[in-house]
Amino acid sequence: LMAIHESGCIGIGIALTAPDGTLHVHSATAGSVTADVNADEVVIEGSDHVGVSILSPDSRAGALYFGNPTDNLSAFLEWLRSTNTLTLGTHTTSGEIKLSVGVNSEAMRIDSNGNVGVAQSNPAYKLDVTGNFHVLSTDNVSGYFASSTNSAWISIKDDGHSAYGCLIGSDSDNAVTFKVADNSGNVLMAIHESGCIGIGIALTAPDGTMHITTASAGSVAASTFADDLIIENSTVVGMSLLCNNGG
Repeated sequence: LMAIHESGCIGIGIALTAPDGTLHVHSATAGSVTADVNADEVVIEGSDHVGVSILSPDSRAGALYFGNPTDNLSAFLEWLRSTNTLTLGTHTTSGEIKLSVGVNSEAMRIDSNGNVGVAQSNPAYKLDVTGNFHVLSTDNVSGYFASSTNSAWISIKDDGHSAYGCLIGSDSDNAVTFKVADNSGNVLMAIHESGCIGIGIALTAPDGTMHITTASAGSVAASTFADDLIIENSTVVGMSLLCNNGG
């Protein structure tokens, strides 16, 4: 039933065969395999499903703690039935959680600030993704973006050229449903809640259905009889119609 070998290793259910580790619990052979030397203090072996159970009362946690000389509780895996919570965590100020796939290839990391990196080992944002991503929704809305202020932006830029890019968003303070700005936040186009479009007019409400502004013409507004298209400038202003020679 049990054997203590001259090496000091203990085998339970392993008859007289040398245990694979310090404690080897054996119900049947798993085949031609031995435990890795980096994890052979406790070896549990069987020929069918094999596992370890941690049983605790409903009001008490069952846990695995990881420690070292610096801190006897550095990380843990804990289940608490009363809150239906499984917690995987660290217990040190700079602790991080890494998920690996393949041959120990990092796929995701949660850093000590709570930032999540996908294919990104040093995430700078709450969600930092390197590579493409796909969102599939079961309704008509595929994603929600919200801001704690009345103006919300999404930044789009070339990672290699921080000076170039654009911002798209909305602004409830100025009744703007949709706006596009340059990388510095200067609004280039805005669609207001009225449906009117302003180009170069920043966040001021357009005078008509489409209002194109290079600069202010002064204290003047278009007549309501001719406000479907408005072109405004502080100097000479005009519109060109261009066609090829056969037009």
